[in-house]
Amino acid sequence: MADIRVAGELVMTGIRLSSAGEIFRSIRENTHYLRRWLPFVDETYSVSQTEAYIRSVLDGNSLKKDLVWEIRKNGELVGVISLKEVDDINGRTEIGYWIREIYEGHGIVTDCCRKLIDYAFNELHLFRVQIRVAPGNLRSARVPERLGFRFEGIERAGEKHSDKYLDLMVYSLLKPEWGDDLSCI
Repeated sequence: MADIRVAGELVMTGIRLSSAGEIFRSIRENTHYLRRWLPFVDETYSVSQTEAYIRSVLDGNSLKKDLVWEIRKNGELVGVISLKEVDDINGRTEIGYWIREIYEGHGIVTDCCRKLIDYAFNELHLFRVQIRVAPGNLRSARVPERLGFRFEGIERAGEKHSDKYLDLMVYSLLKPEWGDDLSCI
């Protein structure tokens, strides 16, 4: 998986096993910030568990094909972004992401998503990209809105989070809606 230059010193690099410790520490150091919206945070207990996840992505042995990148700025880990459950037959995928709290509000996720949308449509030749966001996660919901996604509705009880289920707002973008001229986005 090729690296994707986003802007300046911001780059998405294919996830590496050697980054497991750094990724685990970032999750643990940002637990209070990430856990509200991301169910995997409280289930991430060790570096070896993070290594196992990375191996499953790199080996492609999962039932779901995920393409995962580390987001880095000046070499420092900002977060992780992925094309989740890439479905070549139906031409669809979902973008998932998390970043460390100190990087929130700088447009990093929007810029990275823009590059992944291009990659999904132009390199993988997919037709549909979606982003799902828990209601109340306003910062995350602004990302698909800024990028021209359409709000489709609420997926009831779409994600298990601790002992309860959260609804998810579903946003989608189709290839003809993206177009070649990105200056309007």
